[in-house]
Amino acid sequence: MDIFHDPEAGFEKPRMHPYISTRSGEAGFVDFKRAPERIAHVLEDFVALSHEPAIQTFYGLLAWLNGPVSKLESCDCALRGPEAHGWDHSSRPLCIHGRLMLMYRNPLANCDERINVLYDTLGNELSAIDPQFRLIKRRSGSL
Repeated sequence: MDIFHDPEAGFEKPRMHPYISTRSGEAGFVDFKRAPERIAHVLEDFVALSHEPAIQTFYGLLAWLNGPVSKLESCDCALRGPEAHGWDHSSRPLCIHGRLMLMYRNPLANCDERINVLYDTLGNELSAIDPQFRLIKRRSGSL
């Protein structure tokens, strides 16, 4: 797996949590800590690919992250594609763009250096999952 931060694809301004849907058809924030059974039903970006093993694994990851033993919770995710690769950092013909946003359950931990430690450590660990798949050419700002 290859993880990188695309500085051109971030949020322009902070938003409140939990957020409400701003577009028709969006679920808005669903608290998966209280309703993990809704994971496979409310993530509209994932429906078309929900039969794929990778998406089922992602649902399991969300259930674990939002489960009772985790110090984290998910607060947003997205999936776009597959589509033709339009970037020069991979030789693969297709790409899927995904996003998973996490935060500490302790609100204060999201306001200090702990959030940067989480970001750096998690990115490094995820990048080590499948080193054979790492075809992205590194750019500045990458993990």
